Amino acid sequence: MRNVYVFLISSNTILSRIIRKTTKAEFTHASLSLNDEIFPCVSFGRKYSKLVLPAGFKDEPLDSGFLKDNLDINCGLFAVEVTEEQYNRLSEYIETLRTSRRKLGFNFFGLVMCKFNIPIKRKRKMFCSEFVASALNHSGITNFENASLVRPVDLMNIPNSKCIFKGRVRDVQNNI
Repeated sequence: MRNVYVFLISSNTILSRIIRKTTKAEFTHASLSLNDEIFPCVSFGRKYSKLVLPAGFKDEPLDSGFLKDNLDINCGLFAVEVTEEQYNRLSEYIETLRTSRRKLGFNFFGLVMCKFNIPIKRKRKMFCSEFVASALNHSGITNFENASLVRPVDLMNIPNSKCIFKGRVRDVQNNI
């Protein structure tokens, strides 16, 4: 058995504040990591820390970009126990996305419609929690009925997972 990690944050960006206000959710962004060092994670989000667009599939390192600029935001880290086969399928899925990252975009429309519980699946476009749910479903780790309706807080209750850290981004690596 191995662990993969779901990393959740709640930032102070305009989009995050809107999501937090309308959903009352603890976390507003989701990332996925396949390594025990956690970073870099992968997700769908802004490609540059100061700009909302362009957005799409991206690596999220701790030592540069958005996270480095926002070390004091709240986060939660959840370890999900998976089989070797599930881990390998997940790794292959992420590598497939990584090789086609230039063709991938952000599903803004799906993000908005998720709030109204209306599933919107768009070709080559996802929002953060849709990506995490799709990746976990594709790998046989989870069975979310519709990934385009999964919110970051829904990822806190994945079977075979446990919260291993809640606090500030700056403290996550020193406490796992």
